[in-house]
Amino acid sequence: MKQLVVLSGKGGTGKTTTAVTIGHRLASLGHRVLLVDLDPQGNLAEYLGLKPAPGIRQLLIGREPLEAVTVDTERPGLAILPGDITTAEAAQELVS
Repeated sequence: MKQLVVLSGKGGTGKTTTAVTIGHRLASLGHRVLLVDLDPQGNLAEYLGLKPAPGIRQLLIGREPLEAVTVDTERPGLAILPGDITTAEAAQELVS
């Protein structure tokens, strides 16, 4: 398993576009890809025509296993672990 992180502290730099583009390409080459959305805006899901969901929060605070919060996309081999506004709450819950 290999991991690739697209990270920037500044908004509007193309992180989601870059992650989706790389993910689509890797999936088209036959790789299994899981895109993880840690942005509270949930743009990754919307970018792929899906609804933002508290998947990453549910996983991080131990309420759901990975398999329960992973969402398949229309592209074979490409799945997402969606985020939403509750993603920001996960950090606070984990600290406390």
